[in-house]
Amino acid sequence: MSFRVESIEATFPGRAPLFGKASFTILPGITGVTGVSGSGKTTLLRMLGGLTASKHARGTVRFGIETGPGADVRRAAVRRRFSYIFQTAALMPQFTARDNLKLGLIVNGQSPAAAETRVAAFLNQSPDTALRARADAYPHVLAGGERLRFAVAQALIREPDALFADEPFNHLDDANKRLVETQLVDWCRADPRRS
Repeated sequence: MSFRVESIEATFPGRAPLFGKASFTILPGITGVTGVSGSGKTTLLRMLGGLTASKHARGTVRFGIETGPGADVRRAAVRRRFSYIFQTAALMPQFTARDNLKLGLIVNGQSPAAAETRVAAFLNQSPDTALRARADAYPHVLAGGERLRFAVAQALIREPDALFADEPFNHLDDANKRLVETQLVDWCRADPRRS
């Protein structure tokens, strides 16, 4: 999925505006954003994915959706085709890791039975064998790196068209960093339209 960004700017109280009304295009494939701490990397990802409150965001992000009557509904449907990996693993503490994987599928319209089948297949096919072994654990008993790997799985299991990953390798040792990096690259290469 490609994105056309036009005249974006983010404003927060007590800070200079970010991005200076920048315009650019993001083509399908892997795109990285680098910068020093506080430079707006997370804000940019949140703006691209529609997660930043409109009172702080200005400009337009286009992803193949026309404007006009009903455009908000169509944009919301497209946003459901995005997945996010946040800096901190966003797992619901009252659910097991397996149930967290199912929850994202159910929220996006799958039946509980279909979600269970999809989760079982995903875990069985995953090169990360530790996911299978720890799937019935609750987030509070998982190590930080395990929680992050389940958050990555939670994003990938939905088979999104676009994936926003905000520092996805935090809390991972070198071996698991390579494993997650391979999973993300394989996901992107599986469908050349993905970003």
